[in-house]
Amino acid sequence: TAPVLASATVNSRLLVLTYTDVGDLNVGKTAAASAFAVSSAGNEAISVNQVIVSGQTKTVNLILSREVAGGEMLQLSYTRPATGENGIQDAAGNDAASFTDRAVRNLVRDTTAPVLGSATVNGLQLVLTYTDVTDLNEVNFVAASAFAVSSAGN
Repeated sequence: TAPVLASATVNSRLLVLTYTDVGDLNVGKTAAASAFAVSSAGNEAISVNQVIVSGQTKTVNLILSREVAGGEMLQLSYTRPATGENGIQDAAGNDAASFTDRAVRNLVRDTTAPVLGSATVNGLQLVLTYTDVTDLNEVNFVAASAFAVSSAGN
């Protein structure tokens, strides 16, 4: 039975893949950094600099080229190499499957406030557009009384 990816988390420059398997991961058959692709929509590119496999804890640690910001949303893909080449596998030699655009849970706290990017008016609607590495909170609404709108000469 091949190892199965259970979770992916990131904290600063360390992205940890945790696998489930009946045995340990094979530390001697480490996948190349080029087998992984990390993406972060709208943010600076990220590459994998180093891959470290821990057999007993069943984890693959990826050292990233830059720190990940709090709230930044990452996706990770892994391309399993051809049979016989180094890749993620268990001690029995079973290769882990490839995966595409797997969501990565970001453990870094988002401490950057959104910044107003633009404000446009269309009829009775005023649209405020904010820049931020994450989506705005859709649950907590701001009261209308928190805004003051004025028009010169009107």
